[in-house]
Amino acid sequence: MAALDGLTREIDPGPPNPTNAAADIRVPREERIPLHLLEAIEAFEADPLMKETLPPGLYDAFLELRRDEWSRYCAQVSAWELEFYLDRYP
Repeated sequence: MAALDGLTREIDPGPPNPTNAAADIRVPREERIPLHLLEAIEAFEADPLMKETLPPGLYDAFLELRRDEWSRYCAQVSAWELEFYLDRYP
């Protein structure tokens, strides 16, 4: 829907960027794509186009599912955490 909205409103996307814009620190953080699910949830929630585009029940269900997914993710202990902390703090 974002692409269709851009076409409908004739928004100029600007020049192509041959680099990885998501990782380019010269691009302000708020202008880059989300780095993790929580940032994506927050961006989705802050975008009025998403709320206008999706039926209310679907919009609410999607946010609820993504928040649950983020909570479950945060509750996991990653391999990196195990390696990093167990080696340093016996």
